[in-house]
Amino acid sequence: MLALPLEILEEIWSKKQLDEKDLAHLANVCSRFRNVSNSNEVWKNKLRQRWPKSYSACIQYSKMTDWKRSYHHRLVFHRTVQQLVSCMSAQNFHKEDLSHTDFQQFTDMMSAYETGTSFLVDELMGILKDQKIHENLTEKYYAEKVLRHVRHCHLKRELQEYLKLQDKMQLPEKGASLLSQWCQPVNAP
Repeated sequence: MLALPLEILEEIWSKKQLDEKDLAHLANVCSRFRNVSNSNEVWKNKLRQRWPKSYSACIQYSKMTDWKRSYHHRLVFHRTVQQLVSCMSAQNFHKEDLSHTDFQQFTDMMSAYETGTSFLVDELMGILKDQKIHENLTEKYYAEKVLRHVRHCHLKRELQEYLKLQDKMQLPEKGASLLSQWCQPVNAP
């Protein structure tokens, strides 16, 4: 392995079968493996593999080229969303319905990051689309409620921008599309 060129090692390290824990273990083997494990290209591939939908948002908004840092930033975001959704049942089980204040942490996350809405939608859809259909139903229930809130917040801004346009610029199709997304926020693209 030590005789292989750097590009080949990066290709091996970039395989989907290796996760961030594996890379940390490999980095402890020797200085050459540590260099490969810290390769920007490897972390860019890891980010794309783990969060393919968020990857395009990272590319679009990111001014950073440190992909390892971006990956870890996204991983912290992932864990935070998972934790917040899992705690919602304990905090809100006695309520019939949730108010805007119950979603404040998610609203703050949307505002704190340029890609916050995209990341949140990606994480919430991940919870809802979990392969285990009959498991984590409470988390799925709250994830759907949060997703509805997040999409409504995002659509509210889009609708306000649309309504600011001159009458000639307001396309009926665009207005109908926004209205449809508002009525079905969980199924919206």
